[in-house]
Amino acid sequence: MTAPDSPSDAQPSTGTYGNFSNPLGLVYRMLRSGKRSARAALFREGFRLILTPVDLVMSLIERRSLRNPPPRQHPMVLVVGPPRCGTTLVYQVLARYCDVSCLTNLSSLFPRAPLTASRWFGRPLDNVPPAIESYYGQTARLCDPNDGFHAWNRWLGDDRYQTAQDISAAAASEMNRFFAAWTSALPKPFLNKNNRNTECMRLLSENLADIFFVVVRRDLTASARSLIRSRLDIQGDRNTPWGLRSRQLKGNDDPLGYVDDVCDQLYEIESRIQRETSGIDSKRMIEVTYEKFCDDPKSVLQQLRQTVPGLQLRESLIADELQPFRRSLGKELSPAEEQRLSQSLKTSKPTQPTSST
Repeated sequence: MTAPDSPSDAQPSTGTYGNFSNPLGLVYRMLRSGKRSARAALFREGFRLILTPVDLVMSLIERRSLRNPPPRQHPMVLVVGPPRCGTTLVYQVLARYCDVSCLTNLSSLFPRAPLTASRWFGRPLDNVPPAIESYYGQTARLCDPNDGFHAWNRWLGDDRYQTAQDISAAAASEMNRFFAAWTSALPKPFLNKNNRNTECMRLLSENLADIFFVVVRRDLTASARSLIRSRLDIQGDRNTPWGLRSRQLKGNDDPLGYVDDVCDQLYEIESRIQRETSGIDSKRMIEVTYEKFCDDPKSVLQQLRQTVPGLQLRESLIADELQPFRRSLGKELSPAEEQRLSQSLKTSKPTQPTSST
């Protein structure tokens, strides 16, 4: 998949539900979840539509700021990893305890002008109480970090499950101008988490200078359990794919075939991670497991500070607030599902490399 051939053709993504099989059912399940972050995501989607006229006007200002920005002076830090492996937790912690800027839920209300919205209305996370919670990657407050599809889709397309493997020179130039303008207006390292970027790390590193990656992995059994439950919560059906590299169950009468599909999904992503990271300078990347991050998040912050030039930590907040997190092993499935999961994971597949932290 190739992105648009010219900056003028690269339109911001203004929709949310392209890879969801039953949006109305999803809305119902989100409302019933009782999760604040789920309800907030629905509120933002409605509010975004109301703000469309304002967004259109602000986009005129945004275009001017993107024409000739000064060269980017600050690095980019991208959190990547498979879905349901803890990337959102890592993102939220880094956004709060590192002195960085990031795409927020507020910026997502203005998909045509996220930079202008962040400049005018943004509120630093260190000025608000901590709130480390999410609903399948959705955070609650307007100041909370957002995965930024409304920006990335301009250059990488709208498909959340399959990743662009090349972009045009014009799209790469526009992407560079956007992040140069961003770090000029908000002069700090830029932080983002987007699971789709897991499969285009090399592409991004070739087109964006001074970029660093935090690669997150999780115990495969816990990840698979969570992905299976995600299908039911998000799509309403275990047989309907959800997440990066997910695939549709076709022509298979096996009632537990979806368990194999999820395991294949995770192994395919791991294979891709190994290929992507093999082409990236190890000095521009740290690899961490969800489990070790939960046990000792402070050590990961220190490692990131040592890896990314110019990155500063909010030491007082870390000292006052940051504690280890309780690990989630993933809610157990039915006995039949657990047995099938164990069998599927024993199949000869790529092994996960040992984390560097």
